[in-house]
Amino acid sequence: MATKFLAITTRLVAHDAYDETRECLASDWGALFEREALFAPFLPLVVSYEIPFARYAPFVSGVILSGGNDLAACNDNPLSQKRDAYEQDIIKTAIAHELPVLGICRGAQHLGQHFGASLIPCVGHIGEHKVSVGAQHFVVNSFHNYALSTLAAPLVPLASAQDCTIEAFAHSTLPLFGMMWHIEREEKLCDLSREIVGNFLQKCQGFSGICVDL
Repeated sequence: MATKFLAITTRLVAHDAYDETRECLASDWGALFEREALFAPFLPLVVSYEIPFARYAPFVSGVILSGGNDLAACNDNPLSQKRDAYEQDIIKTAIAHELPVLGICRGAQHLGQHFGASLIPCVGHIGEHKVSVGAQHFVVNSFHNYALSTLAAPLVPLASAQDCTIEAFAHSTLPLFGMMWHIEREEKLCDLSREIVGNFLQKCQGFSGICVDL
């Protein structure tokens, strides 16, 4: 079976000592792809914000919008603005071509914001905490100060925190998924992570590719 590529976005960091902006990705992501059998058919393709996503699009079977940086709506600064604009282009491409997308933390916030979800400041979302799916409870890790308080159609909630904020969701018809916790920091994917990630990767496996000029 041929290897498929998943594009993955990075954190933008201003390094004052060297007067440069860096595109950074935690090595946890590479470790996740290497250890989890779900990811065996895939390799991460780290994108640069200096290269239009249209250049990457024909070569990828899905996209992971990773964590790091606040949305400009929460903390307006040039790096957040730059990342917002690039990821917004990815989201629009995904909607137009049914390209699978998994948003993690900031990525989930961005997907939610695109479809009209509300973001609010939150407490108690740093480190391990419980999320619920009906009567089932799972322990996940989170590292965010803003939470999704409401979703708008066509997004459907999948899991919620004890403060009733949204922790995971999916689009009702498109292969778009959001999770507010960090799967790359789990030593072993919990059952809920495995279910959502498995659904995303199944969509990536079935994606036929983007073969048109963007």
